[in-house]
Amino acid sequence: MAARGDRPPSDQSFAENAIILEALGRDPDHVFRVLAEIAERLKADGRYTAQEVEAAAMYLCRELGIHRSVN
Repeated sequence: MAARGDRPPSDQSFAENAIILEALGRDPDHVFRVLAEIAERLKADGRYTAQEVEAAAMYLCRELGIHRSVN
């Protein structure tokens, strides 16, 4: 098996997406809760504005088909 750095970026992206989609299919509520926790942590960290974090979280939710607000 090739090391992560030896794989083309498209293979890595596919694997990352497959893991996210598998987790979403198994337990969408858990994925949503983790996303909300990460968003809150990023807002509290202060490196990004609350608006930036919320916009990114909303975009990811739309991409994943999650129809809830991460505020």
